[in-house]
Amino acid sequence: MALTALCATCNGLVIFAALVTGTDTATPTPARVAAPTQASPSPTPTRTPTPTLAWTPTPTPTLLLERQVVVPPKESHEIRFDIDRDSMLACTITVSGGNNDIDIRILDADRQPILYEPRLAGTNTVRVSIPGGQKYWLVLDNSFSSRTQKRVQVRCVATPP
Repeated sequence: MALTALCATCNGLVIFAALVTGTDTATPTPARVAAPTQASPSPTPTRTPTPTLAWTPTPTPTLLLERQVVVPPKESHEIRFDIDRDSMLACTITVSGGNNDIDIRILDADRQPILYEPRLAGTNTVRVSIPGGQKYWLVLDNSFSSRTQKRVQVRCVATPP
């Protein structure tokens, strides 16, 4: 036997079940039923704008020089090059011989140093921002060495900003 009643505090239906055995009636035990759920309103879909991608070309580096030079002890070697537009100059220099080191200078058109890297050893890349329309010199200086020549592999590229 089951009795039903509305539960005002939980806004739901409560079912009471009675256990019948012989003539005794058990005390009704409430069984909870889940309250009815109310449907939440559906969110209004919104459009997500699709970003427009602008293509920006990557500046192409210009190879300025690539060579191997032997610099005798107590001497230096200069390599002249021209830059036609403002650029980032990057020179990769590999030195072998003696302590595998050499002094590097980059000189502007007035032969003033715009970069000086003393005793570069092994393989290094030096970078400097330079204005275009000028002559420049890369100086490989081994004047500090009294006995050993240096074999220097040089590769310089200019990349516009």
